[in-house]
Amino acid sequence: MINTMKKQLQLLSILSLTMVLNATADSLTNVVPFTANLTFYLQKDLGGAANQFKSDEMIYETLLVNGTNISNGHGLWAGTNIVSYRILPSYAQFYNFKLLNDEGQEVPKTKKGFDYNQPAEPPKGEFDLYRKFKFHPIKGQDTRAMFRPDEMFVITNKGVYELEVRMRICVPMTNGLPDTNAMMNFLRHTRAENFGIIESPPVRVKVIKD
Repeated sequence: MINTMKKQLQLLSILSLTMVLNATADSLTNVVPFTANLTFYLQKDLGGAANQFKSDEMIYETLLVNGTNISNGHGLWAGTNIVSYRILPSYAQFYNFKLLNDEGQEVPKTKKGFDYNQPAEPPKGEFDLYRKFKFHPIKGQDTRAMFRPDEMFVITNKGVYELEVRMRICVPMTNGLPDTNAMMNFLRHTRAENFGIIESPPVRVKVIKD
């Protein structure tokens, strides 16, 4: 009986992520793998991966723990894996983003856009890491407000644009690669000696200016 329930929960996890991916099939890179145990995508306020936003609409970013059942229509929370990473010290370092018009030209950023799109600085030693880079565990998924495109870009003409976003986090590293085992084990995470900043592959969505 227990084994049967485990198999059912695993199946729900697979189906849940498949639904997210299928919901964005017409977008080449709306849902991307971040690490071996995290998936990154953008969504609207009501939830669910989305590939199209209005320029004045708040966009939310989500990190999903792979293998987690995020929704089955009955509020069942089947995820058991906890993945942890460290948040960068400044919001300005969280994302690397740009907006392209229909000719592939980059749209200028506003002052706020420049201020919120700064290079990421890795921790300078253990003291800097634990003082500035906040430990952040995720069970299931973590969703946060990101920004409205109108706040970040000088969008003067009506039309359809392409927004490209890469997310950054700080994680334990081994041989230059994310130590995904340490990300899932609190003791290994806290005892890790090497940390680095990693950047996700680009997520690309449409932005419409009415």
